[in-house]
Amino acid sequence: MLRSEPENNRLLLALLASIEDAFHEAAAAQDELAEHCRQAGLLMQGIRGRAGTVPFTSRPADLPVCRFLVEALENGRKGPAARIAGCLLPLAEQLAWVQNPNYTRDSMGQRFLENYGYTEIIGSRGVLPDDTLALGFLLLGPQVQYPPHHHPAAEIYHVISGAGNWQQAGQSVEERPPGSFIYHAPNVSHTMEARHDALLLLYAWWGVVGVPAQLTNPGRD
Repeated sequence: MLRSEPENNRLLLALLASIEDAFHEAAAAQDELAEHCRQAGLLMQGIRGRAGTVPFTSRPADLPVCRFLVEALENGRKGPAARIAGCLLPLAEQLAWVQNPNYTRDSMGQRFLENYGYTEIIGSRGVLPDDTLALGFLLLGPQVQYPPHHHPAAEIYHVISGAGNWQQAGQSVEERPPGSFIYHAPNVSHTMEARHDALLLLYAWWGVVGVPAQLTNPGRD
């Protein structure tokens, strides 16, 4: 159902508040990710105030991976990221879901493109334009690997729903359940793979946010 601009703005404010709160809560944990979560939360503070002033009209772009979207959000509402999932649910189908322009059928394979997409909330292509932070959600279909890739921006992921296997260059594979935060330093190669359910992730980039990710080892079949 398409909603009015004022209603979308209200829902957007609630979503951004839930994300900012999640970053602040993670920053208070005082673990190795605390400083990165604090930085993401601080970047959001100045941007969130513009949410009520920027026109937000529905602009959905239907990708094949969106067939998993509602189920992933419903799963997320049962887990530790329930507030974010609940705030995203009424907005998810109002947003434009897109793909990295570097990723083609030749480089990624058709199966990946049918099971991958993201929507940008803050950023050059987002509802809230900004050149200091890119923030949105990535959706990956069940049992699909996002191949090793890298980018010059620092990145933090927050798992909203689904369990995934994660690996950074030179490190072992780790399973990360819903509620996890994962940090990737600039230009460090990393990969993730959804397990039995679709993987829905909140992402935040800062630093060099205008350069999209590219494959670390291009040339897939």
